[in-house]
Amino acid sequence: MMAIKKGLFYTFFVTSTFLLVSVFIIDRQLTEGFAKKKKIKNIHTHASFNHGACEPVKQIVYVKTHKTGSTTTGTLFERYGHKHSLIFALPKTGHIFSTPDLFNRSMVTELQLGSTYNGKMVTGFNIIANHARYNRIEMDAVVPNAKFITILREPSDQLESAFGYFELAKGWGLEDKPNAFEIFMEDPESYFKKPFFMSHLASNGQLYDLGLDHTFLSDEPTLNYKIHQLEHEFDLVMIMEYYDESLILLKQTLCLQYEDILYLKKGARKDTKRFVITPKMREKMKIWNRYDVKLYNHFNETFWRKVNANRQQFDRELEEFRKRQDDITTMCVEYVTLSDGTEKRRIPQNLSKQNTAYCKTLFMGDGRFVKRLRQAYIDMRIISEPEFSKPKINKKKMNHISTDVSFDHGMCEPVKQIVYVKTHKTGSTTTGTLFERYGHKHSLIFALPKIGHIFSTTDLFNRSMVTELQLGSTYNEKIVTGFNIIANHARYNRIEMDAVVPNAKFITILREPSDQLESAFGYFELAKGWGLEDMPNAFEIFMENPESYFKKPFFMSHLASNGQLFDLGLDHRFLSDEPTLNYKIHQLEHEFDLVMIMEYYDESLILLKQTLCLEYEDILYLKKGARKDTKRFVITPEMREKMKIWNRYDIKLYNHFNETFWRKVNANKQQFDRELEEFRKRQDDISTMCVEYVTLSDGTEKRRIPQNLSKQNTAYCKTLFMGDGTFVKRLRQAYIDMGIIIEP
Repeated sequence: MMAIKKGLFYTFFVTSTFLLVSVFIIDRQLTEGFAKKKKIKNIHTHASFNHGACEPVKQIVYVKTHKTGSTTTGTLFERYGHKHSLIFALPKTGHIFSTPDLFNRSMVTELQLGSTYNGKMVTGFNIIANHARYNRIEMDAVVPNAKFITILREPSDQLESAFGYFELAKGWGLEDKPNAFEIFMEDPESYFKKPFFMSHLASNGQLYDLGLDHTFLSDEPTLNYKIHQLEHEFDLVMIMEYYDESLILLKQTLCLQYEDILYLKKGARKDTKRFVITPKMREKMKIWNRYDVKLYNHFNETFWRKVNANRQQFDRELEEFRKRQDDITTMCVEYVTLSDGTEKRRIPQNLSKQNTAYCKTLFMGDGRFVKRLRQAYIDMRIISEPEFSKPKINKKKMNHISTDVSFDHGMCEPVKQIVYVKTHKTGSTTTGTLFERYGHKHSLIFALPKIGHIFSTTDLFNRSMVTELQLGSTYNEKIVTGFNIIANHARYNRIEMDAVVPNAKFITILREPSDQLESAFGYFELAKGWGLEDMPNAFEIFMENPESYFKKPFFMSHLASNGQLFDLGLDHRFLSDEPTLNYKIHQLEHEFDLVMIMEYYDESLILLKQTLCLEYEDILYLKKGARKDTKRFVITPEMREKMKIWNRYDIKLYNHFNETFWRKVNANKQQFDRELEEFRKRQDDISTMCVEYVTLSDGTEKRRIPQNLSKQNTAYCKTLFMGDGTFVKRLRQAYIDMGIIIEP
């Protein structure tokens, strides 16, 4: 058995070695044994028009869509990954992660960190290149800081191709009908209501592959929002109809060489699985697949914008590539006629050993590649021997990455990667100081804004907002390898936050929207922006006609309408209807490990303690960020009803997460209540020790630390009183002094 494994391993790497050697061989070697064919030039030189300043990208996620030329493209990534000794995330069985279920990290074969591969220590995965349904968060967790690539195809042709390739006619009892596809298109909706394996591809299958369930395909705003997200999340969307042009953009995006994008077409259907599309059918298909059509049209447009950005340069690269593509096709492909009269491609038999080995890499399919690579990984102990069973995924919970709340802290480890998304006027500053104390206690490295203590209130968070870190420096005797925590005001942007703090637990907090709106209106003095500062009933006046005021924007005025959704990343222009909101809430539930509720703050802190494996001392607090009474407004019952309508999107958000909140609380209510009781005792004790009230000369009261405490207790109480502005200022100076960041 061991001899067989060694044989497979040897075969795989000998083949790969030939590939790497052939990259550098000269014209004479390439043309050896193929004198009857036209002489070709050196197709493997590293000449490039734009690569002088770039480095080949080594973190890649390629999202394969079905019947779009994606398998042909996938083999390019497999060759490229092997050339650079990248570690592939492999499915636990076969060469496909999943077609109906969203990608989940549990689908990936476990990696033995610290093992070695081609002389390099294995520290994690570098590439995903097999069929997996797009799920950004889970893919980011497996391959952090990756470039994301996918490919689309004209939807009518893609639908017909999927219908034939996957033999969908059989599932609907049409296999004996020569015009099965035409029959399907007479009434596609009635057939689509009878699902079976792969039938999901019969309606807007490309959007489905890119993560949008059919249940959300209901209207234009939801689709617009999804397309907006995809444009933001993908570095390149290739177009099958312009495949060579797509490969040049791929080359430029990933800093590839020409050799990396040479290809032979794969995954083609037999002619018996093809159907004729009449003009009348095509019009029907455009209506039936209208969401994919809009997706395709949008990215076809962005595609050509990229092509035309530097058209002369692009055309030179395209011309050079096509010459090399013709040369390699001439060298590697000949057609032979089989006994049944059909033609088959094969490698010419008169090539040199080196050229034959290279051509074999172009012919190799992804199934065969994964099989050989898996065995090589097993032999090198990079992965364990696979369990030949499908990954067991709870379909009800498969979209959730958050772990179940744990009550047994003896079995858990304190979480050291955290992103806390602060929403405005929700008790978020009080909570933020808990994370600051906790992070300081564990010597975590905070991502700090370049100036002040706020990243941004209006713009989505971006990694460029973060003060640059000096990797390899030391902090409290630990080597700095990256950021561990974000805890300052930043508008939610999952991709960018994942890039700064990978594999983090995500936490946020919500507040009853009417109270939150009144609080924001007062705290940020929004009345001034609308010329109402002299009106004692300014908020009531605003609520008489909020839409007219909201159309006159100024700093922080965005919080006057559904501000919590805005803080969580949803622009007001997408607040148009229920489906879009439902989709956003669905995403947030999938993306956050805990959504706290201000009205149940102590209960929220117990869930926080359980989610992050904290100690009681970590969640003790003193309230911060409160307004003066002069900035408060009375809310009448009539106003509250108006506010519910005006802030209806935040209301739905709040109600949803209030419900999920209590489900978590009630999951183990007795244990929860014991922890809550113990916490409140400690909270009372610390408040008694650390707070006394003094009356000022103007008659108002102020909190302060009692003056008769010990030095140790005074120091501890000061940490409870410290605000985030002071904390960030001191921490920034400490980081500068220790050479962790550069002086701003």
